[in-house]
Parts: sequence; structure tokens; C-alpha cells
Amino acid sequence: MKPGMLSIVSILAMTVSYCTGSYAENNAPERCFQTHKDWEVYTRNGDEVPQNPVPSATTGQYAMGFYKLGLARGDYAHGPAKRKAIIINTTSSRTDNLVTIDASGSTTPGGKIEFAWGNDPTNFRAGDSKATTEVAGSSGTVSILLIVKDPVCGKTESKQVVATYN
Repeated sequence: MKPGMLSIVSILAMTVSYCTGSYAENNAPERCFQTHKDWEVYTRNGDEVPQNPVPSATTGQYAMGFYKLGLARGDYAHGPAKRKAIIINTTSSRTDNLVTIDASGSTTPGGKIEFAWGNDPTNFRAGDSKATTEVAGSSGTVSILLIVKDPVCGKTESKQVVATYN
């Protein structure tokens, strides 16, 4: 082998490294998306808006084959991949001077769910579907921030939950 040349093994190793790095982030399963087409667009573009392919300014040619050009144009026409929504459902109850807000009726497209309550969006726990707070007086309202995370689909939704008690 001539000096400055790479062996075929080195080239293959760099190719595998590049491919796994490029696609590792786009690993959300198909069930996370509204349609099969949304999932396909996601696997090629991630959460980015697909770009309109443009020909080279110098040659007028596209830097991809006809198949990839067709996919890129289709992705651009489709727009960004649309994910299924997290559904946040809450109920509340009062026992003596405690109000409990229950979010166990919430659902995620990935099937797994984690909750964070209050102003700490980093403290997610799978079993924390309820938050309890102490209240004073015979009637009023309680407000708390709820963040629901789908760890499978990599998505979060938040809601300011307001519970009225009397």
C-alpha cells in the first residue's frame, strides 16, 4: 500500500461509524408517528424540516441519484414528520385538607409514561401519577404544573392543572 492511502478495512470502519452516528438519533418506533409516511420522513430527516433538493450551481446536477432525489422531493412536499400526541387526563379529589390530583388516566403513544410535578422538569418518575397538596379553607383552587414524558418516543407535554375544591 502506498503512503497516505487508507486500507479498505479503515474505510469500512469509518463508513460504519458514520452510518451509526448519523442514524442513531432517529430511533423512535413507527407507533410514535401519525402515519407510516411520517415515520419514513423521520427516519431520513429526524425532527428537522425536510430540505428542498437543489441542483449544483456549477453543474446544474443533483448530488444524488434519481431514487434519493425522488425521496427528498417527497419528504419536502410532505413536510416535517408529525408525531402522535400525549394525552393528559387528570382528576382531582379532596379528603379533609388534602387535594389530590391524579394523572393516571394520561396516555402516550409509546406505551410508557413518566410524570414530573411542579417546577422541576428533570425529576421524572414512572410511578408518580399523583400529586397531593394541603389546602386551607372550605373552597378554592389549586394549580400545579404537570409534565408527562414518553421515554419511548422522546416527547414531553406539559399542562398547568387547576383543581377546584369545595
